[in-house]
Order: sequence, then C-alpha cells, then structure tokens
Amino acid sequence: MVRRKLIVLSAVVALILLGRVALAEIPEGPRAVLPQEAQAAHLGVASCASSVCHGKAEASSTRRVWLTEFRIWQVRDPHATAYDTLLSQESAVIAQKLGLEDAFTAEVCLDCHSDNVAVERRGQRFQLSDGVGCEACHGGSEDWISSHTRDGTPYTENLNKGMYPAAAPEAKAALCLSCHLGNSSKFASHDIMGAGHPQLLFELSSFSANQPMHYAIDADYIERKGDYTATDDWLHGMGEAAIATLDLLRDAPFDADSIFPELALYQCDGCHKKTDQSSRGVSYRQSMFPSGSVRLNDTVIRLFLDIAATLDVDGASFALKRLDELVLAAGMKRQDLASTQRALAETLADVRQALVGRTLSRADLLRVRERFLILATSEKASYFSYSFNLFLTVSHLNAELNDGLLSDDDIAAWFRTVEFESSYSPKEFVTVAAVLLQRVQLEGSHW
Repeated sequence: MVRRKLIVLSAVVALILLGRVALAEIPEGPRAVLPQEAQAAHLGVASCASSVCHGKAEASSTRRVWLTEFRIWQVRDPHATAYDTLLSQESAVIAQKLGLEDAFTAEVCLDCHSDNVAVERRGQRFQLSDGVGCEACHGGSEDWISSHTRDGTPYTENLNKGMYPAAAPEAKAALCLSCHLGNSSKFASHDIMGAGHPQLLFELSSFSANQPMHYAIDADYIERKGDYTATDDWLHGMGEAAIATLDLLRDAPFDADSIFPELALYQCDGCHKKTDQSSRGVSYRQSMFPSGSVRLNDTVIRLFLDIAATLDVDGASFALKRLDELVLAAGMKRQDLASTQRALAETLADVRQALVGRTLSRADLLRVRERFLILATSEKASYFSYSFNLFLTVSHLNAELNDGLLSDDDIAAWFRTVEFESSYSPKEFVTVAAVLLQRVQLEGSHW
C-alpha cells in the first residue's frame, strides 16, 4: 500500500482552521493515558530544541532519527501556531461573546490550543505560548528525556516511562480526537461555535497526510514501532471517532429547560441552512423526521458501520438499525436516549473490534470505495458534514489503491464541491459523485 500519498487535500487543514504492531510492542492493560492527563511533568519545547537534540539545521546521517524535528514543527506545523490563534482579533471576538476576559488565558481555549497541563506539572522551560508542542503528543518527558537519547534504548522502555505511543493508530486517533472532536474534559460546545468557532471536522488519515513529516518510516522505525499504513490510520481513526461520538452523547450536559442535549452534537445545517433538498426531491432528514425536529450528527458512526456492513462484518447491519433508533431518540424521544445509546455502544464495540483487527485486502478497499461513491449519490448527501467525510474517505481509498480510475483532477473537482461549508450544494456534490461512480463501475473496479 502507499504509505503516505499527499492527495488533493493540502488546503483541508487550513480551511477548517486548525502493517500492524506486534502485541509485545504496546504495553498491555488499560489504554494509554493522554499526555495532558498523565502525571509526568512537561519540560517544555525548549528542552527538545537544542542543536544536539531535535533542533539541528540538517538531518543527521548517523542517527536513527533526523534530529531536525523541532525545526520542522516550528516552521511548517500548524500546531506550533495554535496558541497564536488565540491572540487574533477573531479569537478576541469569540471570547467576548462567551463572556471571557480573553482567549489566551481561558482554560477552555488553552486546553486545545496549547499544551495546557496543570501548573504543578510545568517544568522551568515550559511555556503555554509554545502552542501544541512536542510533549502535547509524545507525553511529559520528565522520566524519559534521558533514556530516549541513548542509542539502543528499547521503545518499550520509553513507553513504560511515560512516552505516549503516538505511532500506534488507535492511540494516535484517541490523542488527535481529544481536541479535533473533544471529550468529557474539553469540548467545543454549541455556545463556543455560536460565538464563532468553526465546526470541527476531522479524519485521521487525511489530516495526518497533510502534516509535515518529522520522521522516516524506514526499517529501523518499523522494527521499533511497528509497520503502520495510512489505511490503519483511516480505519482506527473512524472507529475511535465513532466510539468517541457515542461517549460524548452519553456525557453531554443536559439543560433541564432544553428540548435537546448539547447541540454541538447535532447537524449544524439542520437548523442553520437549508441543504436538505436532494437530487431526488425527498431528503434523508425529511424521510426520518417530522418538521421541526433536529438531526443528530451521526456521520462518523454511520460511515464506520457502513464500512463494516460493506465488508460483511458480523453485527454491522444490526448496529445500523440501533443507530437509527438512537437518532430518532436524540431527535424526538429524549427519554429513550440513554438506553438507545447504551444499546448501540455495546454493539458498536463488538463491530469495531472485529473490523479494526482485520487486515483489509485490495478487494476490500475497492468494495468500500464503490460503496461510498454510491452513498455520495444518495439522499444522505444532503448534509455537509456527511458529504465532507464521504469525500475524505473516497480520496484516501483512491490514493491507497492508486489504480488510475480516478485522477487527481477528478478528486480536485469533487473537493471544490465541499471546499466551503457556506456554499455547499448537495446537487453539485451528487452530480460530480455520480460521474466518478460511473467511471469506477464502467472501467472495471470490481472484486
């Protein structure tokens, strides 16, 4: 498979504003604690930035890592300027609307725009203004900063000392989604979005492909950390996002005077823009809900289960039925929401375990690409977030398959239909998707 193929998504991150590992290589037991929540001290970006560590001007030809990682992050990685975003006029306006003194001191903003660990866990060289730096992803380095510099130190030794296993797709997905989707500790609520924060849209493999590489996936890397592909990121990312979305729905605060739970979990364009007129005249939303109801944003859950159903994973079709029950409860039967959430969570966990533990063949990827193009021509493509995620998945699969059936120009033309949420047209999206689907089907993408 193509390990890293930059497709026509180079602008995606800016537009939104910000093989398998052997079991012995990942510590057994509970999931790794996220860097922001672990107890190790964060010593600060400056602790990694010297010219004898990760701040060299040119890549080392004698060490197993480049040693230019700090410079790549500082110059090319949007995470390095995440804190600076909080100093902008746009952020000041959002803070004012939320009743905050300012964005750059508000915990709710710093939690994702900086490495906002507790004060007692900040080393002498630590600065919030460094943004999302080294330890925000790799974990507080208090206990492993020395051992990881020694040649021959086993990766597992560093992990056991608190380094976060960011190379493993499931762990990476949990880490990235903790900000790009949110969790019970930090979340871009409807109030925050109403004040001007953009909707959070994220897909792990596409966003990873658009990050500047600061390591080489060579034989040494694979031996130490495992043989992962972009498809591993895609599948684990989708599964983790589906589970995390369900968890948010369970944990979201309810307002006793409100009809709905946290509205950020619902489809934005269900209320704010009429994008529900499909090419077939009857929208997916209208077919399930009466006028005046609001639809849960079940995009990532539904697409993950669609992948599983396409690949005949046991329980996937049943889980899709339970998802329909959850969506109806979230929109119309609040009293049933908790029970339907629990029921789906149990089924989804089993489906996820079966799917992410499976090695996908080329035929599997071909089936999913065609299935998702079919979905892109259906009435379900009336919602922007659903269509955007369909596009990202097909783009990823097309890059991995690299069979020439859909060119970069084809993908670029389709991308233009979802480039801006404010001007999204379901009709245009479906029209382009239909052309791509016909090409895939006519030119022999069969299994």
